[in-house]
Amino acid sequence: MIARPLLEQHSPLRVTAWTAAIGGAVLLPSACIAGWTVHGAVRHTLSWVSLGHSVLLVTVGGLVVWYQAVSRAGSASVMLWMLAVPVAAALFAAATGAQPLNWSQGAGCVLVIASLMYAQGLVPFSRRGSRSARDEVVSRG
Repeated sequence: MIARPLLEQHSPLRVTAWTAAIGGAVLLPSACIAGWTVHGAVRHTLSWVSLGHSVLLVTVGGLVVWYQAVSRAGSASVMLWMLAVPVAAALFAAATGAQPLNWSQGAGCVLVIASLMYAQGLVPFSRRGSRSARDEVVSRG
């Protein structure tokens, strides 16, 4: 994680604020150009409310939580759990009826969940979760 050294010196909120400000400044010219449609500028209130929700709650709020997790758990551990995001998205889409879960998505979900459990030592066949034969011999005396 590029932000890891920054999180050692600054709060997650401050890192998020600066990354959002720099990203916004870079993207603002493109947004101004893209904001014009064939019919003129977008003036729908719902569009602006949706954009505000996306920026403030999803992006800023999500990044603050993300950076807090990285600063506490470490980037390797947090990135490992990022593999669960597609699983959650597929299960959420199936639960809400937006998209049926087909066999390949189901198999992928099972594979990702099994991999995460293996990496955390939560399954009996995991090297982390089981004691080696050498450890058993040593413990027997």
